[in-house]
Amino acid sequence: MYCVFKYKNGSNPYITFNNAALFRMLKKYDCEQTGETSFFVLGESQWLSVKPGKSQYEINKEIVRTLAQEWQYNFYRFNYSYEELANWQAFFTELGARFGLLTEFKENAII
Repeated sequence: MYCVFKYKNGSNPYITFNNAALFRMLKKYDCEQTGETSFFVLGESQWLSVKPGKSQYEINKEIVRTLAQEWQYNFYRFNYSYEELANWQAFFTELGARFGLLTEFKENAII
C-alpha cells in the first residue's frame, strides 16, 4: 500500500509501496495517522525494546493487534475511499493470516 511518512525532525519523507514496508515502518516508529494513507513519525517505537520471555512472533502479533485497534479507533477521523479501504483490508488480512488473527479481525469488523 502506498503510504507517506513525514518525520518530526524534518527529514525527507519516506514512501512505502507494499504491505511489508508499511508494517516495517509502523513497527519501527511511533506514528500518528494524519490522513487516510499518511503518517507523522514521532520517534522510535516502544516495540524495539526487547521483551523478556516473548518470541519475535508474539511481539509482532501484539503489534499487529494494536495497529488494528488504533486504526479502528481512529476510523471516524478520515474519509476513506473504496480503494483505500480495500488496501487497508488487504493489509490487515495479510498480517492477520501471518499471525493468526483472522478470526479476531473478522469478529471485530476490521476485515
